[in-house]
Amino acid sequence: MFEPDAELSAALANARDLAHWVNRMTVPFTDQWDGDQDESLEQFVEAMGELKAHFAADGGGVVQGRRTPVSEVEAYHRELDRAFSIATSGRSMSLGESTDLGVLVSERSREILLDQVLLPYNRLLGQKKKNDSTRGFGTSAAAEFYQWLIGETPVAQELIRATTWIFAQLLEIVEQTRSYNLEQWGDSRFVWLPFQLALKAEQHDEQTELNVLIERATREQFTRGDNHWYVENEQFQAELTRMLLAAEDYHVLWIHDFRGYNAEGAPDEMAFTQVMDGYLRALINRVHLYDSVGTIPQSFIFIDQMYFQANGGKLWIDLLQDPLHHRIDLPAGYEAWEDSIAGIQEELREAVANSQLMQAQALLFEDGWVENVVKVHVNVTNPPDPSFWTAELFPFFMGLPDVIMRDHRKIAFMT
Repeated sequence: MFEPDAELSAALANARDLAHWVNRMTVPFTDQWDGDQDESLEQFVEAMGELKAHFAADGGGVVQGRRTPVSEVEAYHRELDRAFSIATSGRSMSLGESTDLGVLVSERSREILLDQVLLPYNRLLGQKKKNDSTRGFGTSAAAEFYQWLIGETPVAQELIRATTWIFAQLLEIVEQTRSYNLEQWGDSRFVWLPFQLALKAEQHDEQTELNVLIERATREQFTRGDNHWYVENEQFQAELTRMLLAAEDYHVLWIHDFRGYNAEGAPDEMAFTQVMDGYLRALINRVHLYDSVGTIPQSFIFIDQMYFQANGGKLWIDLLQDPLHHRIDLPAGYEAWEDSIAGIQEELREAVANSQLMQAQALLFEDGWVENVVKVHVNVTNPPDPSFWTAELFPFFMGLPDVIMRDHRKIAFMT
């Protein structure tokens, strides 16, 4: 068993302590939950007080200048560089000192850590892990590091053991971070490991670097020519209508809820407006253009089963799937809405009847072809998923397939 000297142990102890605070500052746990609201607030204030006290404390020479999230990350990587420099050279190093070979080995160790441990583990975010651990990933990472170390570096044979010991300690730091985060959240689905344990600040401070990291994380490459907007909830409805009216080939909406009825049990006004001014108006506009362009943009909606049922989404979805013939039936007091819908449906039917190309093509295809083109295609998806579980309801009981923690992203794209 390898026994490190005092200086090497000190460097690893510093890196371990810094990693703890890097984790707390980059993955802040602020969701203290308790049945008593006052106790929850007290726990939150206590946690923030610990961070405040840490920022105010002296860095002891390890952290250069004032403690900040960036300076803590920088200090953490300097201590790893120093530890690998000590291990690969066999000589003492003071704070901030390193060798070219030590830095090279340190950088490679963090690349392997990112690709073999941090990225694979974080891809499991949201999944309940029966035996939550990073050790399985760490075994593969250690094998890759050892193979690289003996095959592609000039590290002396007698220093290999010390160097691999440093990497093993780095893996243990990551595992300790995972264990701490699991303790805070109380559920393996929510555990996230900070990429700063492998990345220096200058490796992700430009958009091109972020793009590369996202590609590595998703294992997909960005394609050129697309425009992306991240909009707030208040902007989403207006932006969705704009996209529907501008689509030329297709439009996709991925959303968790297209409400039929609001919280008071009345027909949802926002959905009514989106159906009238967005989907049906877009269909009418494109039918008017059909004789000249020969295509109708296909609209797709992917909606969550739970909310589709809970909020009566069928009210509007049935209309969107058969806008030429479906007769909507609203509660008393909404006769004006019914008249408006009937009027725009008649406008749509008239546009279809006046399209010479569409009428000519309808003669060539089976009955229902027009109805299958002039519609919105709806997919009710995301039934309860046994891969995701609620919290345990009783001791020794695994819980239920997750129907509460749903995907609340609203994504729309078109061309």
